Amino acid sequence: MIRRLLETSVLTMATMAISLPIASAQDFIANGLGADIPDFNSANNVPGNATSTITITAEDSFTIGDLAVSINGLTHTWVGDLIATISHTDASGDTEVATLFNRVGRGDFPGDGDASNFDGDYVFASTGASLWTESAQGSSGNGTQGEIDDDFVITPGTYANVNSLGFDNNTDPNTPSPTSLAAIFAGRQSEGEWVLRITDNDVNDIGSFASTALQFTEATAVPEPGSLGLAVVASVGGFFYIRRKKRAVDTDTQSQSS
Repeated sequence: MIRRLLETSVLTMATMAISLPIASAQDFIANGLGADIPDFNSANNVPGNATSTITITAEDSFTIGDLAVSINGLTHTWVGDLIATISHTDASGDTEVATLFNRVGRGDFPGDGDASNFDGDYVFASTGASLWTESAQGSSGNGTQGEIDDDFVITPGTYANVNSLGFDNNTDPNTPSPTSLAAIFAGRQSEGEWVLRITDNDVNDIGSFASTALQFTEATAVPEPGSLGLAVVASVGGFFYIRRKKRAVDTDTQSQSS
């Protein structure tokens, strides 16, 4: 009976070991500089353009599980002017682009978009609140729904990135969309050049941001079926684990604006 219990216990340990990942997800944060966001050039019909570039080297490369983009100290009047994207060009030259927001409120309301302002630190992630429903025209809870309120400030916080123009009132704060940052970048290698780009697409309003940050979650690796379990069986009565060294923070940054 005792022998049978021991054999059962060892088999249970082996089964558990097979299902455990060999590495926990790790956050990797890379920081970039800020820039001024120039106004739309109506004479030449050219959007104002500001960028922040972050480079991740081959030695720090890993498989992406998810990504959040922080834009710190972002100030700009009339958020409906702005389009923000994050792009990644990998070592082979392949580029993927995700939209963080696209001219909030532009559509059924005046073509200039929502008149609310940015003022603070904003994070764009695969899940989060809706920029549209937090804006003056889109909000149902601040008493200004449908109004043009150019004094209203969108509360700093975490918002879901949305690829569509203007509105995202179908965004579920807890469920990633088909165009979420995870959907676009998961599975890619982090090595390469990451560029945050903010463009101003209408006249009379300007802004800036102080810095940027990319916070990655590394994809979790899973061992080959049976391999780790056999090792546990071979070490009857013993426990062991595999732990990956936590990745160091990359501080290699670049920025440019034009």
